[in-house]
Amino acid sequence: MVTNCGQCLRMNPEYECGWCVGASPTCSLQTLCPASDWLDRSAVCPNPQILGVRVAIMQEMMPMIHH
Repeated sequence: MVTNCGQCLRMNPEYECGWCVGASPTCSLQTLCPASDWLDRSAVCPNPQILGVRVAIMQEMMPMIHH
């Protein structure tokens, strides 16, 4: 199972998962989470964190960078 809200909400919809923001936040089925704590796929995760950054350089720009 995924360990953060962003991964949880991006899971395949067939799993019907959502983020439960209760005392122990977890990815779960809606039936296992109180309605007031449930975030579905259309929600915005609380306390978002940037875990990494990727830089992409277009092939056409490579000659300009090396000058």
